[in-house]
Amino acid sequence: MSSCPWSGKKDKDGKPPCEECISGTVHAGQPQGTIESLHGLDTYIIGNRASPRAIIVIYSDVFSHTLPNNKLIADSYAKSGEYLVYMPDFFEGDPVKLSLADVLIPVDAANQSTLSKYGGLLANIPSYLMWAGRHGKDKTHKTCVEWLQKLRQSDEAQGKKIGMVGMCWGGRFVLRVARSSESIQVSESKTQPLIDAGVALHPSNVVLPEDIEGLAVPVSIGWGEVDEVTPFKQKAQIEEIIAKRKTAGESVPEVEHKVYTPGRHGFSVRGNPEDPAERKALEDSSIIFAKMRIRPLTRDDLPAVADIAFNAFEKDEFFGWLNPKRDKYPGDLRKSQNILLRTRLVTPGQYGYVTVTEEGDLDWNGKEEIVGFAFYIRSAGDEAAKTWRKDTIFNKIERKLLDWESWYHAKVMDRANDPHRLAEYIKVAPWNYFAPINPRWHLGLLCVSPKHQRRGIGSLLLNYGQVMAADEKIPVTLEASIVGKKLYLKNGFKNVNEVELCAEFSDALMVWEPKGMEGTWLEEIQGESAKMKGRKE
Repeated sequence: MSSCPWSGKKDKDGKPPCEECISGTVHAGQPQGTIESLHGLDTYIIGNRASPRAIIVIYSDVFSHTLPNNKLIADSYAKSGEYLVYMPDFFEGDPVKLSLADVLIPVDAANQSTLSKYGGLLANIPSYLMWAGRHGKDKTHKTCVEWLQKLRQSDEAQGKKIGMVGMCWGGRFVLRVARSSESIQVSESKTQPLIDAGVALHPSNVVLPEDIEGLAVPVSIGWGEVDEVTPFKQKAQIEEIIAKRKTAGESVPEVEHKVYTPGRHGFSVRGNPEDPAERKALEDSSIIFAKMRIRPLTRDDLPAVADIAFNAFEKDEFFGWLNPKRDKYPGDLRKSQNILLRTRLVTPGQYGYVTVTEEGDLDWNGKEEIVGFAFYIRSAGDEAAKTWRKDTIFNKIERKLLDWESWYHAKVMDRANDPHRLAEYIKVAPWNYFAPINPRWHLGLLCVSPKHQRRGIGSLLLNYGQVMAADEKIPVTLEASIVGKKLYLKNGFKNVNEVELCAEFSDALMVWEPKGMEGTWLEEIQGESAKMKGRKE
């Protein structure tokens, strides 16, 4: 077993918190929720109790509340402050012994010897079989359905969507409660499914076609390519079953399949954070109920996009330094951002894209909602760039008008910013560090609605630009705040250099290179940034 990161440390009461920490996984820390009795079961509760956008229910693996990872996963779902998260103990105080976790789903499988693995299994099989006998399908299903019925009919769930996530053992029962046969009567003429959407991650013991018979709500199933417990072949079997039902004219909700690599069993709970691929599976599988698409940004989107930009930068320290009176004059600041976005939209070579919700997303309210946006700039320098930089007489006229409007607003009307600080920033801004590198795509701006953060929207917009660049075999460049680097590093960007701006703020220069072309531009960009940095000094 991995050594505990809290070894030798004590909390404020002088007690070692090992029972509430996690050893060797990306879900590190101490759970922040509480265990309370809810609808007849002990339930781990965390999140927005006052006004949640939706309720997320977790059906954990067989270790339930005894495995801190499960609580920390619940914490991660609640972190945005938008959701109320419940994790009932569906095992009613009788989970599988935690000692079996390191045998069934070791954090570092590569260091588990054959003797250790099979010796551990043999030693624990008798107690596990006895446990399984106490938790047969019918009993387990009944416990789950009865708890969800009480939740659906409760005051806290009125008018709220309910999403459910199940890992391993719990994954099967998420699929089962998503069926129309489990719907409840809410009026004389109307029934309602127990949940509004479901996610099953490495679901075990799935029986086909029984467990997906008559699905009533969208579900997403996460498969591991090398999962030794959940047969990967079931993915194709489910796809075939759904296809036949659609061909027969049945109305079938969307069934999404996500494949995780390498995807050992338990990848969403106990993946190895020291292994980049397993860490990515851990992080990606924590993004749930996200059904979205990307489309080009239009003029009609500008008001919503401007609101996202304003809210996204509201607490940004550097943005606050440039606009010290933003709290006093928020309207002036919104106007500045609106002008900037309109200018980008009519500038040749700049392309805006928005991420919008679709049916099946937990936040779907009957119409698409813009939850994030990005502007990419296609640099000049080759024949292909000309197709990206087409201009029109109308755009030229509008840019002239916007240039005048921007100048007048900045000089006369904008009381939120500090013109001296803005001038100081413009002198040292790193916009030209990448100028000699052509052709390329440059990420000029990326914003995600604060209430939709931690749902993979930033990565989705980044990946869109990476696909465009990969098709042309050119790099993507960007400048990131030091705080924001994590998102870009996670998505394959390399740190080139750090540039000092002003007032002790810095930017990170970063580049992404297509697969098989790594290193083609990195050294050149590093050299150019070093030259420019030297000239500024």
